Amino acid sequence: KDSSGSSDSDSSDDERDPNDDTGLFGQTASEMMLNAFQLLSKKVQKDQAKSLQIDEANFKLRVADLLDVWVKRNASSSLVPTVLLLPIFQAITMLTSKTQKSLDAASSSSSSASIKTNSSRDVTLLELESALLARLKHIVTKRILGKGREYPRGEEASKHVSGGLDGFRIETMSTLESCVELVSTSGRDPEITQMATSAVVYCCRVLRGTTKEGEKNQDSNDWGLLEMNELSTILSDKVLKDYLQRKSTRITEDFICKLLTRAPLACSVLVPGLASALLYTTIDVDAEKDRQVAKKERADKAELKKERKRQEEKKKRNGIATDAIENTETETETETQKQPSTGANTTKKRKRSDEDAIVSEWKCRSQFHRAASARLAVAALRSGAAREHVQTLTEALCASVKDVEQAHSAGVKVRADVVKSLVELSSAVSSHGKLNDQTDLLTELTSALEILSNVVKTAAGIKQRGQLSKSITKTTNRMNNMNQQSNGKSKTFTFN
Repeated sequence: KDSSGSSDSDSSDDERDPNDDTGLFGQTASEMMLNAFQLLSKKVQKDQAKSLQIDEANFKLRVADLLDVWVKRNASSSLVPTVLLLPIFQAITMLTSKTQKSLDAASSSSSSASIKTNSSRDVTLLELESALLARLKHIVTKRILGKGREYPRGEEASKHVSGGLDGFRIETMSTLESCVELVSTSGRDPEITQMATSAVVYCCRVLRGTTKEGEKNQDSNDWGLLEMNELSTILSDKVLKDYLQRKSTRITEDFICKLLTRAPLACSVLVPGLASALLYTTIDVDAEKDRQVAKKERADKAELKKERKRQEEKKKRNGIATDAIENTETETETETQKQPSTGANTTKKRKRSDEDAIVSEWKCRSQFHRAASARLAVAALRSGAAREHVQTLTEALCASVKDVEQAHSAGVKVRADVVKSLVELSSAVSSHGKLNDQTDLLTELTSALEILSNVVKTAAGIKQRGQLSKSITKTTNRMNNMNQQSNGKSKTFTFN
């Protein structure tokens, strides 16, 4: 029996599957490794994850070095604006946000205990990510968007690997739109905004560098592959309307101003929108008054709260109970809250009865955005982006001045930056030579300057009144000379 039993066990061992990795405890090798890994401490797992992140950062840094060499030798390749620019820009945005959060976390941990917990791997990873961010910024700002760098045009654009000339135009416009969307969704980092401005200008220059026939564009006024209607949809809807209509917008005035300055022909599509922003709005005088009254009430309430806190601290130091004081202060607070509203209501009733002739609607979405629109219009005039829209801007300026004067007469406190920006816009418009032959427009602008001068003299809170009055006087004299020239009264006067 023993011999037979041993022979049976030997035969069972021989019949065992050679691919079976089941151990003594009925577990496979993969299950055993999984259990062993789960038994590791959280600290070891965290260190292993950090090591993987460091290896990944080292790999990306080597790829960035190779990418730097390739872009340096192939800056005129059609793959640069269509394939490389947007992913690099997205990586820069992500790394900027991540690095800033890491630096903030490191600076906030000021205690010695927290400093000891920061391992050398954290410092190494932060250094590698900072080096990668610097390398990617160098590629974008120096190799691609740098001043005087080559860019794909003519035959390079025609030989694009995906769809030829039409595919090159579509992909480059998609890159331009994505760069604008990236600015509207990312934070207001000045470096990101500057790179986004350069990227939009670069895409416009690339599209304008090639004609629709696939040749190099030599005409500075030719749009080339750049479609005006498509560009107007992108810049007007996703830049200008986003800035003027959204309260939580990430678009800044400086971003739009730089676009108007650096790409005047392409960004001339923004000028009609700026003229509309000067004209059309939905705020009435009563709503503006209510907003200013509410702002005054909030300021008074905050001051009353601070005073109450100071009184409580003083009484606590003196050891006196504060219950009676709080009751009296609560009564005074309710009385002060009732008084402004009562005064405001009586004021409104009196003005509605006395000034029925004044139009209640003030044509401006907000005073701040009207001032910003005027400043951007000045930038467009100075850069040449508004050279085809001088008459539209002049008409919008005259209407805006009348609206501001109406609001001022109705008792609305006019912002100082609104008046200053309208004065600057009137000076810029009057300096333009295209108004020389338009007598009616010159007369209307002269009357608008007189109204604006009256607002400067009588409005409260206006800073630099003397300087603004001198600028209005200088502009008025220029307008009178232009009127005389257009009427033929001064033949020897030449406009510079």
